Amino acid sequence: MFAKAWVWLLCIFLSACTKAPTLIVIHTTQSWMGYGDPKTTTWVRVDRKNGKYVAQNLDAENRGIPDEQVTAFLAALDARTEGSVSFSNLGITQTWLDQNAEPAFGEYFNGRTRCIAPSQRELFISRFRNASAIGKAVGAYFESSWTDDFPWTHVEIYERARGRVILLESSQLHAFMIPWTIIENGRGRLSFNANISRTLNAFLAENAVLKQRIAGTDFRRGLSESLYKQMCPAWRKLDRNPGSWRVYGEYLRWYPPNPGCEPPPFDSCYLPWKAYSKAP
Repeated sequence: MFAKAWVWLLCIFLSACTKAPTLIVIHTTQSWMGYGDPKTTTWVRVDRKNGKYVAQNLDAENRGIPDEQVTAFLAALDARTEGSVSFSNLGITQTWLDQNAEPAFGEYFNGRTRCIAPSQRELFISRFRNASAIGKAVGAYFESSWTDDFPWTHVEIYERARGRVILLESSQLHAFMIPWTIIENGRGRLSFNANISRTLNAFLAENAVLKQRIAGTDFRRGLSESLYKQMCPAWRKLDRNPGSWRVYGEYLRWYPPNPGCEPPPFDSCYLPWKAYSKAP
């Protein structure tokens, strides 16, 4: 009799466990070098309350999270990606390239388009639509680095229905913060799947630390920068304002004859030897 009662209680417990919701705890931090406010932090807990998922932050603000967003996040975590970053990881298709080429030009050269020759515009747009050129730009972008900020994201996922505990971490600088390190059962793997970032972003409030980076908001602009660096020789040949090098402070800087068309500081295509050089 006791054995039957124990089995009955165990069945009730297991039944409850199979229906238990997922718990997601997110901690994002960003610090900057040389700034007065050295660090900012966001903490979010996504749990189920009254039959729906709710995201709660340190200020006790609650936001409803649709079940399908949690499901999509878990699916992105489980998706296996091979090797390094790829078009499929990022969601880049030929249609995406065709649709984003002209907006990317306007975004990257914002306020400077009048200084750019039509042939240069066509060069940029045609290269952006070229999968081979963009493939090289993607590689260059994710290999680049800088040192003025230090992002960190740590996520704990408790998938109670399956008895899983997963840790997700990244301190990557680039858009989407890929690759992510995924740790489960003491074993880690890297994932360049940007859908992890996109679905994780859905849990963050608009003012959350690192939200824009996790969402990949600046990815297109970063891609444009890498593409522009690659096309510098061809770009300079098409320049309708040859200009000249002049002393700017203690450095040399390129100046076009057309006032107001000076490239911004550290413009990739107008630096001697691809870097600022000190004036003699």
